[in-house]
Formats: sequence, structure tokens, C-alpha cells
Amino acid sequence: MRVLYVLTCFVLSSASETEQAELQATVQHLADDDACLSAKPGEEGQCSLNAIQRRGVQAAAASDSSAAFLDSSWGSCSQYGCGIRYNRANGCQCNSQCYSHNNCCHDFQSKCEAAPATTQAPTTTAAAAAASAAAGDCFTSGVYFYPNMPQKTTESSSAACQSQCAATAGCAHFSFWPDGGCHFQASDATSRQAGSKYAGVVSGPGSCPAAAAAGPVQQTGVCSSIDDPSNAICKDAVQWAGKDGKHDPHAVSWYADMKVIAGVEIADATQDDFQRLYFCAPPGGKGANCGAAPCQCSKPPCNTCFGGAPPRPKRAGCEDGGADVDTMKCKPPAMPMDYKGKDWPAMTVSGPGPFHIFSIGDWGGMDGSLNPIEGRVKLIAYPQGAKEGPSVFPRTRWNKHHTVELCGHKEFVACYTSDGGSCEPGCGFVKGVDDQPQILVANAMKARAADNDPAFVLNVGDNFYWGGIEKTCGTPMDQLSYTAHHQFDQIYERIYTGAGLDGKPWFSVLGNHDWGGRVFNNGWDQQIAYTWHSTRWVMPAPYYTSKVDFPDAGYSVDLFFLDSNYNDAEDPPKDSEHNICGEAHNPPGADCSAVGGPASVATCKQYFADLWQEQVTWAKQKLGEAKGAWQIAVTHFPCGHAQDFYRELHETYGLDLLVTGHRHDQELWDPKTRRSGLGGLTCFVTGGGGGISSEATPNPDNKEDWYGEGEYGFFDLTISKSALLIESINYDGKVLKTAEVQPN
Repeated sequence: MRVLYVLTCFVLSSASETEQAELQATVQHLADDDACLSAKPGEEGQCSLNAIQRRGVQAAAASDSSAAFLDSSWGSCSQYGCGIRYNRANGCQCNSQCYSHNNCCHDFQSKCEAAPATTQAPTTTAAAAAASAAAGDCFTSGVYFYPNMPQKTTESSSAACQSQCAATAGCAHFSFWPDGGCHFQASDATSRQAGSKYAGVVSGPGSCPAAAAAGPVQQTGVCSSIDDPSNAICKDAVQWAGKDGKHDPHAVSWYADMKVIAGVEIADATQDDFQRLYFCAPPGGKGANCGAAPCQCSKPPCNTCFGGAPPRPKRAGCEDGGADVDTMKCKPPAMPMDYKGKDWPAMTVSGPGPFHIFSIGDWGGMDGSLNPIEGRVKLIAYPQGAKEGPSVFPRTRWNKHHTVELCGHKEFVACYTSDGGSCEPGCGFVKGVDDQPQILVANAMKARAADNDPAFVLNVGDNFYWGGIEKTCGTPMDQLSYTAHHQFDQIYERIYTGAGLDGKPWFSVLGNHDWGGRVFNNGWDQQIAYTWHSTRWVMPAPYYTSKVDFPDAGYSVDLFFLDSNYNDAEDPPKDSEHNICGEAHNPPGADCSAVGGPASVATCKQYFADLWQEQVTWAKQKLGEAKGAWQIAVTHFPCGHAQDFYRELHETYGLDLLVTGHRHDQELWDPKTRRSGLGGLTCFVTGGGGGISSEATPNPDNKEDWYGEGEYGFFDLTISKSALLIESINYDGKVLKTAEVQPN
């Protein structure tokens, strides 16, 4: 220790007065470093660099204008040479990882960065796009800030790095490096031009100007070779796949997404095409995601994930020159909240009627064939879920009063794993039903649709289990991520097809699981964006209205869609497995504010409370203006929540029917036979769509814990100007219960 302190004193006496003043401020840090040398394992604190290197970094930050001084005290790349391996004995480093580890010699950039420039290609990053819409230069490529604060993290994107900066006290700037290194800088840091080898660095302020909410723009992002550090985690897999893997007997299943993503057959794919595949949907899932797209590929542009996908379908009237081309029906918003409370263009249905309307909820199972990005795990809860198409999520089952747990999640997983062979009796597992409920309900819908030809579908949410679209919020609204494409294709488009269902609008809302279930920063905005990538999915905002005209029958129906997910937005410490705002599972720095969502875990609960309160005012106003023969409200949370509010909508503003879900069963609340706080308002729960296992056993001989008339199913409404017949349909197609409503 004595030698190191002598060195410190020597430096202070040899440097200029300015340098002495600047270096004196580091003495306490140097003493801390001495303590690092004797720290016990687990007690190192911020000893990620050895004491000598920490001194070198701090001295360089304080006085990098005096090269001779730094050379004599801490060393330089002129002395050590470039590209050498890490050496603890050196006071600074001269290899490609030194930026990420905050230990570059002062002359590293000038002496060692002579590599060719990284090729740039247009791409969009989640936060950079949204944040720079108004500011233009909020995020800057090829520039970093220095000196660094002690804190650093590893992140998946510049967006996440900025979020971490915003959550770190004293952070005014961030610098995000191609290898994922996220460094923070205080307000007195200065910007520096990165050398050509690190042109991929992105920097910016802790938050972008509020005007950024004007909408996302295309950013210039980085494409790079497979040898770039950002692709280190996928390099071996990509090189093997491009040479030997594509000839393996299992290649067809391993690389099933190749045709859609790269536009080529597996056998014809180049190494660059495999890099593109591992960038968009890494086979094997967690841990293999390339950090950058290739700069060359068989079917450019190489930074997109739809090289072989067909053109986006267009709704009628949205084709070039179409009558609706300038309306919200055809034009995605700049931001997902831009169409809040707006009127989706009216739909016209011809014929004398009566007409049918289907309703379903909690229907979207897990996509076990998805190869997730961002280091996420595959959506597989049990071995049989590793397949194309949906698999049901096993929930915990309780008694009717929710006081006794009958079957825990792990016990239920055992039922699915063993096909019912090793299953606790309390689980009430019914083989052939509990293991395929989404398919059973979809088949019952298809059969009934072929006869009744529904005009449209009312979808009450929880469209994808467990956590909605499996990516972070922030994809521009005019783009569809490959993740969203895959989940919609596997769980929705391929399932609800056939005569009577093809082409029929699905008016939809978000459920708590669509926001993320136990986080708020999953891809809820991509469900909104899918409205403009589909001819039948309708979800222009979390809440909105629409109108359906039946001109030949002489009446219309007003539809009101509300987001009621404030019910699962609790204080951060509460209910970790069902709290959208919980601190247990939301990542540090979680932030969707750039796209109009919650800004943090701390403010999340208030965000959803405010969202609900603005809807309370909005719903009363819109219902007061409604002129249709019928007014129907659709939301996720079940009959019984906010009863006073809905009762007022019924008694004062004329609401005729409330359509809900969330509880995983089928319940028809007929005010003629069931008293509730809703007064005379008819309500039903259609949460038995089959994406998640039902509240209670579907065994009809054991109804002790049933809340309603069934567990899995959907509803069929038959509507005319003077009456509305409601039928609760079981998963096997049988009618379980009916009720009739007259206009209020």
C-alpha cells in the first residue's frame, strides 16, 4: 500500500497546478481502491477494475490533455501496443473491449482504431426512433461522452440504456456500445467522436424532449459482420449453421423461420442469411440473439425480418386511391395512444336480420414455436408445448371463495406433462379438454359460424399468454415485429378461420396479460399496430368507439371499448405474479413513456388510474351522444368491477349490455334471475376462450367451485331492433344458458 500512495504523491508534485487540483479530487477514490485490494469475496463493491487501472482511468478523465504525464504515470498504447490481451499489470488497456470496461489508455483511439468503418444500414431501434421524432438528434451515432460515472450496465438496446440513465441519480448522458455496454456520464462530460471501428456507439441525454411524442422516425442503425463484438453471442451458431447446420437432418425444424425472414430456402441460405435469422428470431431462443443484422444478404434490405413475407394486406377502401385512404382506418397513428377515444369508422351490414355477434375472451395460448428475442425464454410450460400452434397456460385452481388452493401451478404442470397420468385430484384435470381448450372453443365457433354467419366478434382481451407480445414496447406503429407476426399467425390467424369467420372484424381490447401480466413494458403497442397489418383485427387504441349500421333492418349499434386494467395495477411491492406495476418482474428502468405508456414502476399505478378516470368522463360523454338503438360496452375485467360506474351508465346514459372477461369461465349475469350491484344491467363474462386453464375443473359432474354455467366457451348474440338474445355456448357447442334483453 505504501508504494501506491507514494506514487500518488509523486504524481501530484510533478503535474501542473491545474492537474494537481483535478487529481486531488481523486485521492479518496484511490484510498477506496486500496481497500479493494484486501476485500473479501462478495465484498468487493465497485472493484470491477483493479486498483491500478482505476487510478489510470480517473487520472485520464482528469487530465487527458497531458499525454506525457499520462504515459509516465499510467502507460499508453504507444508503450503496450494495440490489440493485446487484457493485462492486469498494465494501468490501461489497448484492446477492443476497453470501451466497455472503461479502461482504455488515453491514446487508444488515435493509436489503435484504424479498422474500416462499420457499414451503416437503415433500421429502427425502439427508443431511438420514438425519442428522436421531434428532437432529430436526441440519439447520436458515432459519438460517446466521457468521463464515465462509476455505474455501468449491460443492455439490449440504446433505448434500454437511456432508461437506465434516466433512473440513475446524476446521469445526464448515456453511451451505448455495440457490445451492449451501457455507460453513464454526468452533466460535465464532453462528447467525443468514436473511431471508425466503434462507429456503432449511440449516445444521448437521459431523456429526450417531450415533443418526441410526435411520432417515430427511421433511425440510422448499425449493421455489422458476424465478427463484430455485438454478434459474439451468436457467432459460433451462425457460422456452424451456414456451413454444416443447414445440411443437418433437423435443419427444417431448427430454421423453420428462414423462408419468411430471409426469403430463401434453408439449403440456399448464406452465412449472412443465418445472421439475419439469428437477429430476428434466434433458433434455440435465449442467449443466441445476434446484436446486429448483416450488411449483405440474399434478399435485402437485410435489417428487416420479412424478406419472404407477402405484402401487408389492405382493408377495403385502403388501396391506392381508395375512398378511406386518408382515414384512421388506413393510416396507422404516429404513436399508439394517438387514437384514444376516437371513433373507428362505421361498419355497414346488409340484410333484414336478425344478425349474430360472437364474443370471446382470454383465448390466446402460448406460442411454443416462437424463437424469442431480447434474451427471453421460450413460451413453453411443459414438454407438449414445444410445438406449432397454441398451448394452454396452466393456472392455479382455487375453491370458489378463493380461500383454499386446490392445485398449484407446479402441480398443474405435472398434469400436463404426464397427460393426466400423474395429477393431483384437486387439479380437476380433464384430459382431452384442459389440454386443448382453445382449439375446442375455436372449433365450436367455426361450427356455429358456418350456420349463423356472425357479423363481427367482440374480443374482451388476454389475447396472448403469458405476457402478450414477447418483446419490449417501442416498435414504430407502421411496423410489425417478427415476434408479433409469429404470435398472431400461430395463435390467431391459423385458429379462427372458416366459413362465417373469415374476414369478420374482431373488435378488441387489451387484457392485463396483453400489457405484460406482471410487467408493463411488453409489446402491447404491437397489438394496436396489428390493426393496420390485418383486414379484420380492430384495436386502434386502448379505448375507442365504433358504430355498426344495419340499414336494411332500420337500426344501428353503438360500441364502446374500455381499458379496465387499472384493476391489476397495484403498488410495486404487491402481488408480484399478477401486478402489471410490480417491482419483482419489471426490469430496472422499465419505461414505455416514449410511446405513451407508463414511465416507470413507481408511476405505473397512477398511470393506469389516470387512464381509467379519463375513460369515465369520456364514456359518459360518448354514451350521451349515442343515437343507436343499442349501446354495448366491452372491457376486460369481469362483471362486478366498478359496479356503480356501469350502473350509472345503464340507468342514466342508456347502456344496454356489458361484455367482459378476465375470469376464466362463462357467466351470464341476467338481472331477472341474479341480483348484483349492476342494477338492471345485463352483463356476461366470456373468459373461457382457452388460452389459460379455466377457473375450476371443466368436469360437469363437479360444479362445486363454478361461478357460472360453464368453464370453456364463447357467446353468441342474436340481435334485432327490438331484442337481443344472449346464448352461452360450451366448448362442445351446446347451449348452456340464455337471456333476452330489450333496448334500454
